[in-house]
Amino acid sequence: MDAPEPRPSRPATLADVHRLAAAMPGSEPYRTDERIVSYQVRGKSFVFFRTPRPDALDPTPASGWPTSW
Repeated sequence: MDAPEPRPSRPATLADVHRLAAAMPGSEPYRTDERIVSYQVRGKSFVFFRTPRPDALDPTPASGWPTSW
């Protein structure tokens, strides 16, 4: 058995989530609209993204969250 890869010293990014979900066996991207992609295996979603809540606030404006979706 190979040694596990070291953990990154940062939180996962959206690109990390897409890369990992696409690498899962049998995973297929499923586009729910022009911007949102979910990932499914045999028609069952296992990674999906929802639209931001209108009442959600960016805790730190410098964190890089988009101001409008």
